[in-house]
Amino acid sequence: MAFATRNIRDTVVADGGQGGTSQHGTVVVHLDHSYDSATSVALDASALSGHANGAKLSIVRAWWGLAGSVEIQFKGASADTHAIRLAGTGSYNGPAISNGATNGGATSGDLESIGASATGFIVLELRKGDGFTA
Repeated sequence: MAFATRNIRDTVVADGGQGGTSQHGTVVVHLDHSYDSATSVALDASALSGHANGAKLSIVRAWWGLAGSVEIQFKGASADTHAIRLAGTGSYNGPAISNGATNGGATSGDLESIGASATGFIVLELRKGDGFTA
């Protein structure tokens, strides 16, 4: 039973400058499960560029290939909230899945992975919310 996570990309929030608009940064994380049935930290948001307490991420895309299943949750102060459950092989490119967890602390943007006899990979693309700085 093993779980590993790796940040592939972490872009900063860009400020458009005079008269411009700010652009949200992005994060891409790769999760690797091997006979995993545990709850693990999938992403520690406090290690991301521009993180501030209360900053949150939204899931904008996902790709996966799994035997078993994995639930991705947003970390909450008193309760975590469900984001998406993944099984089989697939991709998600629908509306952004917003972080609805109540959490104003350093763990506000964290993601958890809950494996159910999971073996395979997950790639998540996330968008940094307004709580991130340039």
